[in-house]
Amino acid sequence: MKKEKIILLTNLLLISLIFNMSSNFKTVAYETELDFGGAIVAFDISHGGYHITEQDLAPIIANLTYYRNNVYFINETWSLTDETDILFLTHPNDFFTLEEKQSVKDWFSLGDKLIFGCGDSDHGGYFSSDPIDDVLEFIDAQIMIDGTSIEDPVFNDGSAYRVAATEYGNSVTAINVSSGCEAGIMLHGPCAILGYNGSNYVDLRKEILPNVEILLSYSNFSISKDTNYSYLEKDLYDGEESYLPAVVYERIENGLNNDSHLVLAGEAIWTHYKNMYDQLTERGTYNGGIHYGQLFVNNILNYFIDTQVEVIIIGTTAVSMGLVEVMISVLCLGVTIIFYFRRKR
Repeated sequence: MKKEKIILLTNLLLISLIFNMSSNFKTVAYETELDFGGAIVAFDISHGGYHITEQDLAPIIANLTYYRNNVYFINETWSLTDETDILFLTHPNDFFTLEEKQSVKDWFSLGDKLIFGCGDSDHGGYFSSDPIDDVLEFIDAQIMIDGTSIEDPVFNDGSAYRVAATEYGNSVTAINVSSGCEAGIMLHGPCAILGYNGSNYVDLRKEILPNVEILLSYSNFSISKDTNYSYLEKDLYDGEESYLPAVVYERIENGLNNDSHLVLAGEAIWTHYKNMYDQLTERGTYNGGIHYGQLFVNNILNYFIDTQVEVIIIGTTAVSMGLVEVMISVLCLGVTIIFYFRRKR
């Protein structure tokens, strides 16, 4: 009898501890789970780029591999397998060769593929959008990276260039990928996304292009500046203000009823650089220190990737509120839980 009481008391103490932990997490923690597994994910680091260190990419790679997705790096020698589901283009420094561009186009035309690309600020000539835009034009995309810098004197995390993108779109896709996002996301020194109609660059706020949707815009206080003073055609938004496009989606048709998908962001929002792929802002200024960058990125991946795998997780440490509740159930019932996650293509 005494032994049973001790066990019961121990369980009650553990449950109490978890409740206390969960109450501490409530102000910052929200569900950011991936609901697919078995996908093959490539990160191109063979053309240089920024914010792609092991530390920057560790959180998203940890999430991807936790759900039994396979991650590989394209490094030094270009090699993109047909089986790859997602290609992250981390704002390359160097131009792709013709053969490399053709391999991207051939892979993308297979259908059911996702390219998640990004830009960066043109501050001081630090970043040029030409290498990634060259690839995008080659695959016949209608969206590209602008050649300016975005600032926001109101919605930011302590400095105007630490911009919060706050305005989610109203298309079906935008509504789905912003689900649960109660505030904006953080971007560090970003640019904007422009349109391309085959001959001219266009302002996506003013011209509608087929299969193109703005998922997220900067606030009405946002300002675009040509900070490297290049005055090129791609510096389209130079001097423009208000609701500049931050994240844009295009569906690329291939005629086979299994279209591929392109998402472009004004920064590498899937990296942990300056807490972009996170739940907390770096300086704690914007929205009480909470932003929805991690959830937004995961929502995008969940929406476009549909693979199946059986995942068995035993004795997992809880991070999100949902897993905390599972831990409580495990302690109360005194049983081992095996989780099965299934998706159908």
